[in-house]
Amino acid sequence: MRNVILSCFLIGCISCGDCNEAAESRRNFECNLIVAESKLVSRQLTIKGINPSNGLRERYKDEFGWYLEFGNEINPGDTVLKRKGELVFYIHKRNTVLSFPYECQGVTYK
Repeated sequence: MRNVILSCFLIGCISCGDCNEAAESRRNFECNLIVAESKLVSRQLTIKGINPSNGLRERYKDEFGWYLEFGNEINPGDTVLKRKGELVFYIHKRNTVLSFPYECQGVTYK
């Protein structure tokens, strides 16, 4: 019983904390890039590419773990899009669009 209680405590400490607060902070993120390079190192995702709206080279960095669901799906040539105010990350591939809504502790946020 002691091990079960300790396990629950540890899982609670490792969880994403206040999901509402985390969702609201992620609403401010914005990304619109044609991917030139995508790098996943430890708990950080970095995407470098060209912003199709203005033609400038830009970089997107995520250190908060949302990308763990989709980071391995991003390849050079894909277009990644996360609109400010929304909680969905899109990966536009040649023949399909993958969408990843923000989820925290089993709840999908919109």
